[in-house]
Formats: sequence, structure tokens, C-alpha cells
Amino acid sequence: AAEHIVQLGHRRVGILTACFTGPHGLVDDPVSATAGHVATQRMLGWLDALEPVGIRPAVVQLPIGEEHFGFDSARSLLDGDERPTALLCFSDAIAAGAVRAADSVGLQVPGDVSIVGFDDSLLAVRIRPALTTVRQDVEAKGRIATSVLITQIENVRAGIVTTPAEHVVLPTELVIRDSTAPANSGSH
Repeated sequence: AAEHIVQLGHRRVGILTACFTGPHGLVDDPVSATAGHVATQRMLGWLDALEPVGIRPAVVQLPIGEEHFGFDSARSLLDGDERPTALLCFSDAIAAGAVRAADSVGLQVPGDVSIVGFDDSLLAVRIRPALTTVRQDVEAKGRIATSVLITQIENVRAGIVTTPAEHVVLPTELVIRDSTAPANSGSH
């Protein structure tokens, strides 16, 4: 997702992420502030694409990944002096809030600001413009997690010393829809 934004010429990027434990709001060190494996890995992935081209994103951490938090957080960035031309969002719900926030301040998506979600949920195709997002196989994710949990429970019941579960990385896919476009020449 971040590589896509960079390839489109965006250089002022905002990231809207979620962390239950905080800190919340604008964070200076997003890797240290992020808690949990999934949030940390997403942040590292975004930064792996942004930092080599000199982009230091403005990162806002939300307490939970709901649409109204996405709206409020996106507004805080879009109302600022150094308005981002692209927003990378932890979830499609947060991205939907960001789309509403852009509209509320008179910005066009994707003409003025490109927005990318994560999940490829049903919401991604329902909102307008249809959301560019990262697709993950949530059914496979659920099957694997359930299988590992059942195996661990059976091992504990049988008195078998358990070892750490195998680390599994499922593939993701960028789904490009209508919420991203090249950066305007005047927006760099």
C-alpha cells in the first residue's frame, strides 16, 4: 500500500493506525508507540516503503479502529498546515471515516487526497469512491488461528509440553480501486 502511494508521487503521507493501550493522537515514534504484533508489522511495512524515499509520515494513533475515530483523526491531519496528500489506514473502517473527513473539509478523494484501507471488507466496495485496500484472507486467518488454539488446548489437557506455535504469514494483495490517484503537481 505504501509503495503504491510512493509510486503515485505522494510525498506528504499520513498514517491512521489503532492501538488500544495508547498513546493516542499524534505520535513522534510510531514503532515504539505501536503495541501488538499486527499493528507493529503494518507500521514497519509502511515505513519500509516510505523512509527510503525520505518520507516521514504524520502518524495518528486511534484507541480503536472504528469509523468515527478515523473521521476525527483524519480531520486532525487534513485541517493542518502540512496537509497530507495520502492517508494509509489500519482498516477499511478507519479509511471510510477518512473519506468522510476529506469530504467534510471540501477535499476530493482521490483528487486532493488518496486514501488506502486494509482488509478489503464489504465496506471497501460500498463506500464512494470505492476504496483501494489491502486484501487479506480472513477465513484462512481464522482457520489457522482456530487450529493452533485447538492443538494447544489438546496438548495442555494431555500433559504435553507445548512449544511456541509456528509463525505463519499469509499473503496479502493490494486491490486498487477509485480512492487513489497520482499526487497533484502542486501538492508535493
